[in-house]
Amino acid sequence: MEDGFIRIATELHQAIAQSRMTGRERAIVDAVIRFTYGWQRKSARISGDTFAEWTGLDRSDCNTIVTELVRRKILLRSGSRSPISLNKDYSQWEKPKGATRRVKRKSAERGEKRPSGESQVTTPQWGEKHPTERGDNHPTYIDRKDNPSFANAQSGGACEDELPQIELESQQPKPAAKAKPYPDDFEQAWQAYPKRAGSNPKNHAFQAWQARRKEGVPAERMLEGVRRYVAFCNAKGSAHTEFVMQAKRFFGPSLEFDNDWSLPTAQPRSTRTDGRMGFAQPLPVGSYTPTNEDDLPDWAKGLS
Repeated sequence: MEDGFIRIATELHQAIAQSRMTGRERAIVDAVIRFTYGWQRKSARISGDTFAEWTGLDRSDCNTIVTELVRRKILLRSGSRSPISLNKDYSQWEKPKGATRRVKRKSAERGEKRPSGESQVTTPQWGEKHPTERGDNHPTYIDRKDNPSFANAQSGGACEDELPQIELESQQPKPAAKAKPYPDDFEQAWQAYPKRAGSNPKNHAFQAWQARRKEGVPAERMLEGVRRYVAFCNAKGSAHTEFVMQAKRFFGPSLEFDNDWSLPTAQPRSTRTDGRMGFAQPLPVGSYTPTNEDDLPDWAKGLS
């Protein structure tokens, strides 16, 4: 009841039950009741697409059924695009073609005959007494409470105001869910974090950030780690490349933000004292030391 309800007179509801409508016809009538009495109004503009969405039937079938119900005066409509309503004067409703003939044939096959003195049971008219099966000595009456809005809806006639075309709630676009803003401290760290070529999901980084915060890690401690890592990437020239660490790992359980991220100290090149720069280079002129010929082998003596 909290999500809405449809109020309809018991007498009219009983007339619908006795109208010999098919299941598809009853679905169309229920749709008309939903968009008229369900909104406390007499008539409404209902498109074929709305009928199809509400009943689950094909759109062309819905149009055919509506035309048949209008012909039988169960529904009232002055044109294909005009408002449609339920004819509450059910005495004007016509039975489907061939229905009376089928009923008589079935009664004849069963051998049923109506006694001559018995009157046909009819649906009580509006405001008449409605006796129960206990007999006329214990009459009961249809309980109707005064409801001005319902009385106005039952007054009949065409709709005074032009009504917009009805659309189901499922057809109306739902408002887009607002993205949950991230905390300011995380946004500050994310904006400062070096850009990476490739995947670096922000939501995964925030999950890791939140996990560390729940463990008691101060936000300023992680932010300081980001600043050191930015300086490291700039010095290495790895910013905007795939060598930048993903933020979810940086804020992950390995606590990468606690690293000092300092560059290694450059070692100066060792210089040779003999003036040569490599093994393939000859000694500079004049750097050869004189050699005693007595220490040379016999074949080398006299060559120096």
